[in-house]
Amino acid sequence: MNDEDLTAFGHLVRDADEQRPAAQSGMYEAGWVLSEVTRAAGTVAEYLREQTRTYPSRYILRDDEDQDPQARIQKAGDHLAQMSALLTTANEHARRYHAEIGHLAVQVDPTAEG
Repeated sequence: MNDEDLTAFGHLVRDADEQRPAAQSGMYEAGWVLSEVTRAAGTVAEYLREQTRTYPSRYILRDDEDQDPQARIQKAGDHLAQMSALLTTANEHARRYHAEIGHLAVQVDPTAEG
């Protein structure tokens, strides 16, 4: 994911927040952007999972609720693993959306309202 993808994602979020109508080219680009965002987020989740796993070897851990810090590490890692799996699935759907929407040709309907 590069700066251009991040900028496109920001524009896409703004357009969604403002409910702006999307052109066909925008719909196609959105599929690419979503696939890049979900892939990158999955990479970050896996990175954080590995970093969390190694916490006990790098730090002395204490829990602010007097629970077992190792149990917290395990739960955090489990959540990140689940997030990574869900993002992999989301990425597959984003890529499939991108492929399907890319097969559509559109023509402006001069009688359409709005």
